[in-house]
Amino acid sequence: MRLEKSCSQQAPQTLLGRGKYETWSLKLVCLIISLFCRPRDEHRAQDVTESFMELRSMLQNQVRSSEASVHNLVASSSKISSTKIEMQAVGAAAKTSGALISKFERREMTDKVLIGACLLLYFGVVLYIIQKRLLWWLW
Repeated sequence: MRLEKSCSQQAPQTLLGRGKYETWSLKLVCLIISLFCRPRDEHRAQDVTESFMELRSMLQNQVRSSEASVHNLVASSSKISSTKIEMQAVGAAAKTSGALISKFERREMTDKVLIGACLLLYFGVVLYIIQKRLLWWLW
């Protein structure tokens, strides 16, 4: 009885100030208590029917909201899964690219050393030829 009085005495502003699910559950509890705690009279059947219709519409709205939430969760989950697969592919490509870049850097350094050694050999041979052919009288 005490809960019934508090339900009927609460202002709509206090119900609206609470969270969505608290308000809905409080309304449901008040509705059920008001159904079973009323004195018996000739209009009770009509009141019960109306209360159950109101409860049915509230439950339908809640089911619709839950269905929309589940749909959004499924869509988000599939999007996250596809993004995860794409990111794994990109990560593998980045890892392969990093390995190739480091390999090319080593090859570039090796090429520079070989080119430098070849140039030294070439200029050494050129100087040797010049010395033997042109400057033979100096040695």
